[in-house]
Amino acid sequence: MLEKATGKLTGYVLDGEAEKPVRLAQKAIELKISMDAGQKSALQLMGVANTLTGETEGDTSQFTGQSDALKGATKFHAEIASIAVKGQTFTKVAFGFSEGNEHKHGNEHTHGEGEHTH
Repeated sequence: MLEKATGKLTGYVLDGEAEKPVRLAQKAIELKISMDAGQKSALQLMGVANTLTGETEGDTSQFTGQSDALKGATKFHAEIASIAVKGQTFTKVAFGFSEGNEHKHGNEHTHGEGEHTH
């Protein structure tokens, strides 16, 4: 989720059905961002504590960060440098915003494959 006015980006780590949160032990997620006009920047998303779910930094499914480069953005491409999910480490995970990394089938619901970040 992107707050266009402030450039605040919030991402959630979800299961393969994009329904249940998956908590990560890492405290931050590093992103490399590429805008359509060719600008590049880096952004660190920090783990968010949530008293309602009991999540803490280092045990959370929600990450957030702010970048002036994202102010007013409607579309960009990003790459997660490294993310460890359920004992597996994934590197150079690319995704598009507002495209996401999900697949659409006609008028059916949207779903993805494997572990996802949104």
